[in-house]
Amino acid sequence: MTASGSTLRVGFIGAGFSAGLHAEAYHLVRGVDVALTRVAAARPERAARFAGEFGVGAVAASAAEVHTAADVDAVDLCVPRSLHAPLAIKAARAGKHVIVEKPLTGCFAPPSTPRTEMLRRALADSDEIIAACRQAGVRLCYAENWVYAPPIQRA
Repeated sequence: MTASGSTLRVGFIGAGFSAGLHAEAYHLVRGVDVALTRVAAARPERAARFAGEFGVGAVAASAAEVHTAADVDAVDLCVPRSLHAPLAIKAARAGKHVIVEKPLTGCFAPPSTPRTEMLRRALADSDEIIAACRQAGVRLCYAENWVYAPPIQRA
């Protein structure tokens, strides 16, 4: 159940290619009403264009505005993966369900960083995202966008 009853209100952070795929998918959902309520992007003109194309209710001035908006139940993160962990954690702490595009996170260190350290950092970020969602009692949804692609379905 969502805060608004039977409508899932989604706020986007990011307005690029993956956000467009997600927005199109939300329009195809059956059995639950989905409202695209807000979008924020690094480039405001891109957010405005996205809002017009996909029927998003408002353009947010920042990711923080999406995190704290009363008309957002779930935050869909369609941003570079280096931003997944910090934005997912903030969304969870704001009481929002979190939708994260693949990969969940990674290690964003110089290539000379030892592989064991890269793995340690990536796992620590992942654990922090999961812990923030558990603490807040919100869902963490992992968006694997190729699961329903025809070649994958045939396989």
